[in-house]
Amino acid sequence: MTGTIYYKRYANPHNQIVVGEGVYNETIDFDGKNLTIQSSNPDDSAVVAATIINGGSEGLVVMFSGGEDANCALAGLTVTGGKTGIYCSNTSSPVIENCVIDQEGKIAIESGRSSNPEILNCTIIGDIITREVTNLNTAQSYDYIQHAVNEAITGDQIVIGRGTYYENVDFKGKNLTVRSTEPNNSDIVASTIIKGGNQVITFASGEDANCVLAGLTITGGNRGIYCNSSAPRIASCVIAENKAEGIYAYKGNLELTNCIIADNSGAGLTAEANSKLSITNCTIVANRGSGIKSTASTATIVNSVLWSNLPAQITRLLSTITVNYSDIQGGWSGGQGNINVDPCFADSNSSDYHLKSQAGRWDTNEKRWTKDDLTSLCIDGGDPNSDWTAELWPNGRRINMGSYGGTPEASMSLSTIGNIADLNHDDAVDWLDFALFADSERALTGYCLITLAG
Repeated sequence: MTGTIYYKRYANPHNQIVVGEGVYNETIDFDGKNLTIQSSNPDDSAVVAATIINGGSEGLVVMFSGGEDANCALAGLTVTGGKTGIYCSNTSSPVIENCVIDQEGKIAIESGRSSNPEILNCTIIGDIITREVTNLNTAQSYDYIQHAVNEAITGDQIVIGRGTYYENVDFKGKNLTVRSTEPNNSDIVASTIIKGGNQVITFASGEDANCVLAGLTITGGNRGIYCNSSAPRIASCVIAENKAEGIYAYKGNLELTNCIIADNSGAGLTAEANSKLSITNCTIVANRGSGIKSTASTATIVNSVLWSNLPAQITRLLSTITVNYSDIQGGWSGGQGNINVDPCFADSNSSDYHLKSQAGRWDTNEKRWTKDDLTSLCIDGGDPNSDWTAELWPNGRRINMGSYGGTPEASMSLSTIGNIADLNHDDAVDWLDFALFADSERALTGYCLITLAG
């Protein structure tokens, strides 16, 4: 059977709700109520396996966010689907007993520092994480990003652990670095999420280029990022699925590198009132108010991909737009090295914007390198003067277009110029390369043999 658990409408605190066998395609928010929701027999593994809450493809399947305590219980259910199985915040500390939390390759249980769920006799498939925000300069930890920003001083570095943070963040004029634990790791970026309302991130108090936002997913707001009279740097971020613009700049001076700006209901980027945009190695796709919408502003675009934006890739009024070495759907008049070809994304329907390659592409689902049956022309298509050295061999000694160009996740080149063991790119393989290899924190499976010359 299938059905819906109508607990929220009818239940009172301390009620017990028994769920019959079947698949319940929904998400559940306990909404601060100390309820027991259980299967018909939590001690019978067959009943547990047959009583399923499936949260679909996105979001949180079961949420405890209203301070629920040990009088609140989830028992004898299988929890699957969504991006996170069970989510606890705001001191919520429920009992989760005899459940199967099946989130293979995703987050099974996510808790804040102030939450302490009691997990009893559960089968857990997937990661268990604790959200934590840390100021590296003071070693102080926080539950919320804004709390860390409020107590920080200019120059501090704030690192955000994996998880979903339901809040808005205002930098309040402080030149800080706010980043994920690994900004160049797409899996970490995808699982370090700030989901807010109205304007998720605000730069409106004169922040300058010493203010950095890096390696985060910004989503859920009316605007993902609001920049007024400020000049921050934004790197390796995903700004997606906001209700209006992904980024809105008014008298702003924004530098964006290696960002994905996608699936926003308004423009990917809107620039007004003499704003200045510097866009390098970005992928701007599937936005529904143009990719870039510029009024009385300027933008410089290089090594980037603009594709599937409606009604246009770039809309301009009284603006100067310079585009070089980029893939622009429909073409672009002027500039150097621009192309108009399908970028061949790995899977745009699943928001995977790695470029297909017969030589090798990072597979975000399998967490390994895989080979495709075709190769994107965006590979080796970037500015020949751009730094390509972070791209793994074979890299063609030329940067790729798009958000992963110039990073360790850049899709591989069909050109075999160079040498896999020449890690410092000096055209020689020697003990300097071996030293770099020994210090490396990330070695590619299948590429671990280095033969030294001499």
